[in-house]
Amino acid sequence: MAFKAIAAQTDGDFSLMERTVPPRGRRPLAHRHVNCSEAFWVLDGTITFVFDGVEHRGGRDDFVLVPRGASHTFGNDGEEPARLLVLHAPAMDAYFAELEALVTAYRHPRLRALPDVANAYRCSMPPSAADLARLLPFTDMLHIKDYADAAGRFVAVGEGDIPIAALLAATLPVRETPLALIIETHAGYDPVATTRRSVNGLRRMVDLLPI
Repeated sequence: MAFKAIAAQTDGDFSLMERTVPPRGRRPLAHRHVNCSEAFWVLDGTITFVFDGVEHRGGRDDFVLVPRGASHTFGNDGEEPARLLVLHAPAMDAYFAELEALVTAYRHPRLRALPDVANAYRCSMPPSAADLARLLPFTDMLHIKDYADAAGRFVAVGEGDIPIAALLAATLPVRETPLALIIETHAGYDPVATTRRSVNGLRRMVDLLPI
């Protein structure tokens, strides 16, 4: 996925991304946006959209609007990759900034945030290193898993498209207190080997940190 416009450029009015959807990949869980509208423009291929349990198919140059509050998900049931533009209004690229505001407003000594970077990426809300750095003071642990867009599935840490190493390198060296890194693989196709590779992959990332 690649952002074409973000909140900082549009004064928060909207965000726009281009996304490639692999054939027969895993769909996002059905979810709702109560504070924004979401729209799709199909560039190539065919996308299956599901709104409130009803399927709709969109082909090249089709426009689809998801009203606020509607349950929705989408996927590519075809044999070739599909591409689409995704518009959120107002902007939704600042998910981690909003999470920071939430934990700041409702501080409690026994409540801590648990950032999940991979899920933020899969929900089209990838955090920047600055977003993550601002949130880390409010957490004791970081939830880590990796996802390969082309394969349409979760993979071993370090083998997918989530820039975990870059995010860790940009944030952990300045942290003064310990941080637990929790690995979750979601790899039912080969859980033992994937977990083993994930542990080794995370170790390699940490060994390369300038700390």
